[in-house]
Amino acid sequence: MKCLIICITILWGQYVFAQTPTDTQSLSVNGTINFSKEKLTTDDDLNPFYKNTTLSLNPQVGYFVIDNFSLGLSFSYRYHSYEDDDSEHSTETLGIGPVIRYYLVSDKFSPFTTIGYTYATVFDANDESDYGSNIWSIGLGLDYFVSSSVAVEGIISYFIAYNESSFQDITYKSETNTFGIGIGLNLFL
Repeated sequence: MKCLIICITILWGQYVFAQTPTDTQSLSVNGTINFSKEKLTTDDDLNPFYKNTTLSLNPQVGYFVIDNFSLGLSFSYRYHSYEDDDSEHSTETLGIGPVIRYYLVSDKFSPFTTIGYTYATVFDANDESDYGSNIWSIGLGLDYFVSSSVAVEGIISYFIAYNESSFQDITYKSETNTFGIGIGLNLFL
């Protein structure tokens, strides 16, 4: 009986003092898994790439500074493999950067838009080198709330990465344009 009274009290307290998940001072912890195909253009016309495949993990933490608007920090890990005419290559990328989200809140479905920047270091497994990358992203997504504080998230994103590396006093620059689809989980605390 005591257990039942305690459970009812906790549930009642959550109902009475509940705030929406995107209210000011709420915290969001989320992550997505993305899979994408991409087109790569370089300043080296002799060696265009194709058959690119990418898998990435992107955890984020956001703090709602006002209702429905969060500022956060994004982390990223990406494995990328691609083939050109002569060989196969793979890279791994680690990055961190700011992210902004704005939600249009409703009962079960909450669409959102996001924009972010990531500075990343790319490690090339084939030539054992690394280089910097500046990545800008924009996305549209939808959170489906399975409970008052847990949402399944789908997102469509577009990324532009500006890469620059040097080898034997020659600087190579490239731009990568990526369209991706992701699914993840969002916890609101």
